[in-house]
Amino acid sequence: MSTVLSTNTTDRAAAYDDSARRIPAAGTQPAGPALRHVRLTVRDGTRYGVGSGAERAWLTTAAGCLLQPAVGDLVLASIEEGRGYILTVLERAKPDDAAEISLPGDLHLHLPAGHLEVTAAQGARLDAGPRLETRAAQWQGDFDGARLQCRALLLSGHALQAHWHSRTEACSGTWFVAAQRGETHLGSGLRRVAGHDEITAQSLRQLVERDWRLQAASADLQAQRRVALRSDSVQLG
Repeated sequence: MSTVLSTNTTDRAAAYDDSARRIPAAGTQPAGPALRHVRLTVRDGTRYGVGSGAERAWLTTAAGCLLQPAVGDLVLASIEEGRGYILTVLERAKPDDAAEISLPGDLHLHLPAGHLEVTAAQGARLDAGPRLETRAAQWQGDFDGARLQCRALLLSGHALQAHWHSRTEACSGTWFVAAQRGETHLGSGLRRVAGHDEITAQSLRQLVERDWRLQAASADLQAQRRVALRSDSVQLG
């Protein structure tokens, strides 16, 4: 059952069906469709009623009318024999209400010689449903603040550079890093491991310019061939 959006619109819709006929242009009887400025008075599903008395007609929205009309809007219509099309909305009855632009099927926006710019003073929201895909030779975004939430994030590319004044990372699960070569430069560093920490390397070298201290409840130093301690003084115990 269609829903009629007007007072007593069920009876009025039936009246349009019973007596809808061509609305003639003022003072003339042109052959073919007539272009008229009309105000929409009733809605029945996807069609709109215009006129009064015996001069009534049902209109449907033309494919090229992007702005969806509403009851009370002033529109430009093409009318013939009680039927016609809404070509465009001339005046909205409620300008403060959100405007809706609708198209049946897919939309391909092609700009062969130019660029596209979208400006929204109060913000913009994009709902892409199951998938959002963007392609560009270069992408740039400037934000005062940004927040990204996702179940899984996959980043891949040739090179990645990040510059931060301060940076904090928190991982509640497993953190795994694999690289052919790694290098870290720090002004100062602090590393704390609550549980077990293990380093496996084919060779390991530590260079300390000032002092080096190892403190443990128990310490084992094992070597298969040789252990060497070289210093001006060596203290054990």
